[in-house]
Amino acid sequence: GVAAVELTAQQRAQLSDYLATLLRPLLLRFADPVEACRDAAVRIASRLLRRAEPYVVSGSLPLVLPVLVERLGQEEVVEPSEEVRERLARLVSRVVRTCRALLHP
Repeated sequence: GVAAVELTAQQRAQLSDYLATLLRPLLLRFADPVEACRDAAVRIASRLLRRAEPYVVSGSLPLVLPVLVERLGQEEVVEPSEEVRERLARLVSRVVRTCRALLHP
């Protein structure tokens, strides 16, 4: 894999600003009728959340979790694309691992 590059304090602050600005519109696209839009939105949100500080990720949970439950947590499958479901499942895993770091420093 590719090693993650450490972000500067300024880059972390910029990332938090980007996340605050982009997260809601991206989450709305998780339900877009076009698979390519859903896939792109999940990929972008995942990349932003992957690089965000744990406290920023945990602060986004009230927005992120209901959307993930809607897409993945229903008796009937809401997300028709297997590829997008896989990306969503990876996003769930990443968010849980990131927030777990806050519980066990």
